[in-house]
Amino acid sequence: MTTLTFIRKLFRLKEINCPTHGCQQEEIPWAAPKTQCTYRFEFAMLSFSKIMTQKGACDLLKTPPTTFSNRLHRTVNRIRSGHKIKGLKTIGVDEISYSKGKKYATIVYDLDRGVVIWVGKGKGRSTIDKFFNEKLSQYQKSKIMWASCDMSKA
Repeated sequence: MTTLTFIRKLFRLKEINCPTHGCQQEEIPWAAPKTQCTYRFEFAMLSFSKIMTQKGACDLLKTPPTTFSNRLHRTVNRIRSGHKIKGLKTIGVDEISYSKGKKYATIVYDLDRGVVIWVGKGKGRSTIDKFFNEKLSQYQKSKIMWASCDMSKA
């Protein structure tokens, strides 16, 4: 029995059979729509995947490997879809160092949605130009109203 099947039996989610839209189910705050697992299970799945092999995570979560892999890919794709560049009006740009200050990355944030939308290797004008020239259309560039950055030359 899947977690969501158990939840359906335990909480008796409401369903409506609409002649136009078909069978519609009430949305629950602890699981994504049309998924077979809760956010808590997804969090555990992603956390284990960072520190061990998929086989090890499957054993801990008692999930078949193919089911685990499918859920993992769906979860990652759903989370990534929230980081697409859309409706960009306010951006923040920052440069960070890593590898004991020997390497740099430039990060561009959508400040309205509070998400990272681009990370580029390096710092300076050439790096930020890659974002504006390769990732944004002319229309997207024209819609940017505000930008916040540190006082570097870029």
